[in-house]
Amino acid sequence: MRIAAATLVLALLGAATALVLALRTSRDPTPNALRACAQRAGAKRVTGLDRLGPLRVDLLRGGLRETDRRALDRGDQAVLLAPADRAYRVLVLVSARRPARDVVATLGRAPETLALVAYAVGPRAERRLAACLSPDSTDSRGASRPDAVVIRLRPRT
Repeated sequence: MRIAAATLVLALLGAATALVLALRTSRDPTPNALRACAQRAGAKRVTGLDRLGPLRVDLLRGGLRETDRRALDRGDQAVLLAPADRAYRVLVLVSARRPARDVVATLGRAPETLALVAYAVGPRAERRLAACLSPDSTDSRGASRPDAVVIRLRPRT
């Protein structure tokens, strides 16, 4: 009887451990505040090389530059990119799980490996995307301001 009880306890502990590990590894790598801010406004998503839009020309010319970088929770980093003429802005989330040493090169080579890529066009693009990175991007209720739409990309396996 004691052996059966000990086996049952071990099985329950194993199941609980497996559940905790599954929940931790399947957790969305996009920080909640950034994702909430992103889902309420108007940037376009980049899902692969064929969806680069206006970024393609600047990536080929080497004209896309990093304008801001912020460290986020759990080692993730949010990066803002812009071309020389500042016609648009690009918001990129680099996951700590899949770090990219050179964000611009990774964007031109394999954007689907980045956790998050979106661009906004127009004179207000910088303000809209930068607001998603500011510490005050949430209001007093914890709801994010509508600044940019950024779609989380899942890496291909």
